[in-house]
Amino acid sequence: MSKYCPNCGAPLDSKAKFCSSCGRENTMEKEAKKDNGSDIEPSSIEDIALHSEKKENKVLQFKEDITMQDMFLRRTGRLNRLRYFKRSLVVAAANIIASVAIEAMFMDKWGNTNSTGEFIQVIAAILLLIPSYLLDVRRLQDINQGPALAIVGTIMAFILLTAQDTAIITLTGIVIMAINLYLLFREGTRGTNPYGTDPLEHMKKF
Repeated sequence: MSKYCPNCGAPLDSKAKFCSSCGRENTMEKEAKKDNGSDIEPSSIEDIALHSEKKENKVLQFKEDITMQDMFLRRTGRLNRLRYFKRSLVVAAANIIASVAIEAMFMDKWGNTNSTGEFIQVIAAILLLIPSYLLDVRRLQDINQGPALAIVGTIMAFILLTAQDTAIITLTGIVIMAINLYLLFREGTRGTNPYGTDPLEHMKKF
């Protein structure tokens, strides 16, 4: 099959390496290989396949929660309903214990907590929103959802801690309760999802 040299216009055999008229290199065969992908070296194909496999394994790998940091301060890793419930109870208990301890430390002789104690109580409660948020994020990952609902719940919790108006406190409390019930009772994705393997396949004590 003959074509024409792009440089001088002379007839050019597609299999010839150079133009017989002007001596320019024939690049038609290389361009044809590039178009159909046949110019990819076997090693390159193997590298691409290996990279894809590593990327997939990275997404699907499971890491057991061992330390307290793993359990309460990790942002990745699907969390099933039972573990979410248990760990949420731990955070709630820590919140109550901190609040009672601070109240006892800053209580006056009439049984009232002074302004310093109230301020520290609020700060402690805000700090405990961090593990609560992270638990919500991981529970949402088990449901195959992003962190949007966890962000909304954390904002509502912050408003609840700082609000003075009864109507606002009631409304935010209802929203928080609805989110918590959804996270507690919504069944997780069965099998693997983009956030990892099913945590029920690796279920242990806590």
